[in-house]
Amino acid sequence: EAEELAATFPGLPAWTAAAPAARAVALNQASADIDSAMPYQGRPVEEEQRRQFPRVAYESTSLPRAGASGDAAVGRVVWDWDFTTNEAVIPLDVKLAVLHQAEAILAGTREPRIALQHDGVVYDQTGSLAESYKQTTGPGVATGLCRRSWVLMRQYRLRGGRLL
Repeated sequence: EAEELAATFPGLPAWTAAAPAARAVALNQASADIDSAMPYQGRPVEEEQRRQFPRVAYESTSLPRAGASGDAAVGRVVWDWDFTTNEAVIPLDVKLAVLHQAEAILAGTREPRIALQHDGVVYDQTGSLAESYKQTTGPGVATGLCRRSWVLMRQYRLRGGRLL
């Protein structure tokens, strides 16, 4: 599924260059990164599911729609529902976020910088390249996600209320 999605999305040079085995490893790590990046609104659809998505966004107090079935009939609002198969599915934005995170992992340029920042390095110089880090409260920093992944996932983050 990731291969099909990547074929429709330009700008993934590390993904394109990687061997299938490396892609699989990066996808597993990227999925784990997405799962642990932040608290998400709602709850997993199934108690036993291994990953955070698909999710029940919230329990609805409104009456179900006429002809609704599955989770919709019992008043649960799910991100995303496939009406053809009548089941909850992982939203496209989540799949794209995992793909972008896998791209960042395969590129291998973020992890050394994140490790330095985590260790509190405030200045690093290699040849003519110099970087200085400081603690920041930027909204995506604590997640460890690459910018593209964070932009896609922020809509699902817990904003208020309670986890279901």
